Amino acid sequence: MTVTGRWEWRTFARSLANIGPRSDAGNAIPPATREHYVLSIASVHNVKIRDNCLDIKTLVRTDELGLEQWTPTFKAQFPIDQTGLDAAWTAWGLPHPVVEKTRCTLDEFFTEVVPSERGLRIVEIGKRRTPMVVLGCPGERAAVTVGDEVWESISFEHLDPYRVWRAVRGLGLENAENTNYPKALKRIVGFRLVEKPGKMEIL
Repeated sequence: MTVTGRWEWRTFARSLANIGPRSDAGNAIPPATREHYVLSIASVHNVKIRDNCLDIKTLVRTDELGLEQWTPTFKAQFPIDQTGLDAAWTAWGLPHPVVEKTRCTLDEFFTEVVPSERGLRIVEIGKRRTPMVVLGCPGERAAVTVGDEVWESISFEHLDPYRVWRAVRGLGLENAENTNYPKALKRIVGFRLVEKPGKMEIL
């Protein structure tokens, strides 16, 4: 069965408190989740771990309005086998190590697999998500904690890109940049390639 990718839009800012609908839950604070994103200097794809599960989404394309179409490519609980490791290295856009594990626990993934490649970086975040619907399109607010920094995010996703864009315009955010999690986290933690005389260096 062919998996149809959803169209997504997301923006990050220090504060988005005055934009869009607020939760009807009064002062209730949504539950927090802890997630780990494994960023690759060579890839735009999304590799994250949440609830002991490796979850990979691939960016399929970006349309003329800047909306991104993402499709899920792998999801499995740890420990993962060769299939999961292959999916991760493919999403990272990096060559597999010469000696590769055929099965690994979450701890081994964090302490052995990822550190074997300098072009990868683990970023742990805290996330509090509040669902919302704007003009029939599901979305969410998120408070995202990265180290000592707190960022706010608003996002929408749907199979129909028109619905996503209509929701974005409905909140007056059409001029805000569509920034996915890997891209935003790379900016926040300063994970990038810089050119120095005679070489490229990863920061």
